[in-house]
Amino acid sequence: MKNEMWTPEQPLKKLERKIASYFSEQADFLYQELRNNQLKVILIPAPEQKHFEHKIRAVESQNPEWYRVLYQQYLHFRRDRSLDSLQRIGRKRDYSASYSSYDFRYRTLILEQLVEGYELQGTFIPENEKVKSYFA
Repeated sequence: MKNEMWTPEQPLKKLERKIASYFSEQADFLYQELRNNQLKVILIPAPEQKHFEHKIRAVESQNPEWYRVLYQQYLHFRRDRSLDSLQRIGRKRDYSASYSSYDFRYRTLILEQLVEGYELQGTFIPENEKVKSYFA
């Protein structure tokens, strides 16, 4: 039976078990991606040396694109709270959330990714057909 009334404000336990497991798996994936990919800036020799040992900053690695979007969208968006939220969702221990909570934001992101698909490092990851039909 479809639960068309579920919204990201609600915990995963209000979803059918299989649909909730897709959310949990995606949260685990996002957690690992955020944990393993972090903005790292290094100093490299400047292309045009203006003085002895002139260096410039260069990006060595970046945060995942989806995290950069959320970081730009929300004032004071925190990595540690993001990791905590994704871990809660992955373990299906998330709580009812208000609009401004991290759990709500991540359940919203995961719902969009599972229903619409998303881009990952230049490759399109298609929607999850079971989740898409559940919410259709």
